[in-house]
Amino acid sequence: MNTHATELEKRVARLEGHNRALTFAIGCLLALGCLAAVAPKQGQPQPPDGQFRIIRASKFEVVDPRTGRTRATLDHQVAPGGWAALHFYDSQGQPRAWFRLFEDGEADLALLDSARNIQAVIEIDSQGRASSVFNRSTPYDYGAEMKRKGVKLD
Repeated sequence: MNTHATELEKRVARLEGHNRALTFAIGCLLALGCLAAVAPKQGQPQPPDGQFRIIRASKFEVVDPRTGRTRATLDHQVAPGGWAALHFYDSQGQPRAWFRLFEDGEADLALLDSARNIQAVIEIDSQGRASSVFNRSTPYDYGAEMKRKGVKLD
């Protein structure tokens, strides 16, 4: 029986070796499969939180879904002396407020009434000095204002 036991031990040892090799091979295949699934995503830029996206455009509009009217814009004037601005409109589509930053560093903030009269303006020149805060009852003339600032309109 000793011979029979020795032969059986050899077979069991051989089967255990095959089992370990097969387990190792399956583990390697699973690891390669996982790497293959992840590898294509590694080359693509992913946002830090999985949801944040940067959108680039020359103009954005916020539109009232009930009326279809523009309520705010974020845009820019590309002509020399141009600006980047945030404009706000009332429910009738009339301008009511804006904040603009010009290329030379000048900035202005204006509030208009429903008749388009400027009620308050704060202008800051390119050196950082506040230049005017006032009330006026004449309708705002956009073209004249841009001409005064030296901005050429498209």
